[in-house]
Amino acid sequence: RQLSGPQKTQLETYFEKLDFEDGDIIWEEGAPAECAILVDTGRVAFKTKPKNIFCRGNIGVHIQVDPTTAFTSGKEVLQPEMFERGSFIGDIDAILANRRNDVAVTAIGSVSVLCLYREELLNFFSNNPGVLLSMLHTRYIL
Repeated sequence: RQLSGPQKTQLETYFEKLDFEDGDIIWEEGAPAECAILVDTGRVAFKTKPKNIFCRGNIGVHIQVDPTTAFTSGKEVLQPEMFERGSFIGDIDAILANRRNDVAVTAIGSVSVLCLYREELLNFFSNNPGVLLSMLHTRYIL
């Protein structure tokens, strides 16, 4: 689902910019799932591979992807567990249910991410229930 201009503006007010260096852990496996991230610059990767990667394409359909399959980004083929600028990464169900991360995410080189913490995400969803419905059962959005 595409966000409207006002929805994008609202989200921008919630984001906190965080910077990481090569090898820094952004999410630790087993830690509370307390935020979703939008990659601003650089690349991040799964340090541990998830069993499945669930992504949402431009048409708003949830697709289950085999983690051994590479994703394409422009002309470059990325490793299946790698995400770059514009990737929104978040286990929405885990964040909403106060569960723990089942994967670790690490910085590849210098990385800036925009972090959306649980409280702000819940506030955004309370004002935008249609967005919540479109993101339920979504783990990682490319």
